[in-house]
Amino acid sequence: MKAAERRLEKVEASLTPKQQVLRWLDQVHGFQSEDKYCEWLKGQPASELPRVRMVEAAGDAARRAMRGEPAEVIERATRNAERDVIFLTELVLQLNTLVDQKGEVFSLRAALLARALQLAILSEVAGADSAVAAVMPNPSLRLSEIREETERLLGEICVLQGTVEIIRRRYFDGRPMVFPRKAAYLKAVWGAACALGCEYNRLVAHRSPSVEADGAEGGKPEDAPAAPGVIDMEAVQAKAAAVAAAEARFCVYLAKAEALALTGRIDEAVSLLKACAAGKERQSGPGA
Repeated sequence: MKAAERRLEKVEASLTPKQQVLRWLDQVHGFQSEDKYCEWLKGQPASELPRVRMVEAAGDAARRAMRGEPAEVIERATRNAERDVIFLTELVLQLNTLVDQKGEVFSLRAALLARALQLAILSEVAGADSAVAAVMPNPSLRLSEIREETERLLGEICVLQGTVEIIRRRYFDGRPMVFPRKAAYLKAVWGAACALGCEYNRLVAHRSPSVEADGAEGGKPEDAPAAPGVIDMEAVQAKAAAVAAAEARFCVYLAKAEALALTGRIDEAVSLLKACAAGKERQSGPGA
């Protein structure tokens, strides 16, 4: 057993920072849920925690690889290797937290929109004199609001999915980063939001012309709102793609700043955070 452990340690010590983290990801995903992984972590001594071991192994590997070089070169290579492990693990933790937090909010918003659409459908079916229609007047305006909120929800889910995908491919060789159950939950929320958009489009496509007339003589009043349009899924996804690229950059900057701070490069971390904040402000400013 001790011989096997020594062989394993030797293999770990020869891995690059990325290889260390990819190996850790395989281990993490074997737990299926974050709760089970955290429960396992509680039983580990501080010196055996995965990130502590990976940082130590990456530093040792860098020192061996640079043996014979000047001391300052070896030290710089060691710090860089340790920083890379922290950066990559921070990205994983950051993205999992983001999916966890936003997934719950997306699910609630989808449920509320589904209820609003259900009431809109009941109003359409029951007619203008129904009790439902009395509570929810102005059908065109109501549907326009549902469309806007549904498009916004679909777009935000697309942005989150795109952010995860960009980082996954660019930094983790396409390997899964998000816990399986979290990834499945986000996929289910996306499916529910897409179904909501399809249901909305079917309703708009089959609206009765008499509803648009709104009691006017052969047509709707001049100040009546325009008939709501359909949701263009391709347009929603195209718009989200650009935002996802910016969001991925933001996540990367945050993780890099954390890695710099934890390896003693505080000034560089602060400068990066300031640049990151300025870029975020420009992104969300007027005309964004």
